[in-house]
Amino acid sequence: MYVYMPFKVVKTKDGFKLFNLKKEEYAKPNFKSRSTAISSGKNYISYREKRNSKVVGNRILPTNKKR
Repeated sequence: MYVYMPFKVVKTKDGFKLFNLKKEEYAKPNFKSRSTAISSGKNYISYREKRNSKVVGNRILPTNKKR
């Protein structure tokens, strides 16, 4: 089963959060920096989908290439 999990990095008053565009809800952890949030989003995608990911603007999208 292919699960498409794109994320959007959103700045909040507490730091940065990942917003799941498919489920339309935030991931639980708060991140201190944008780069940490991006790295975490890439890890979520690679763990769930076994795919590489790319950053486009403030979105983290899975690519078609498997790892």
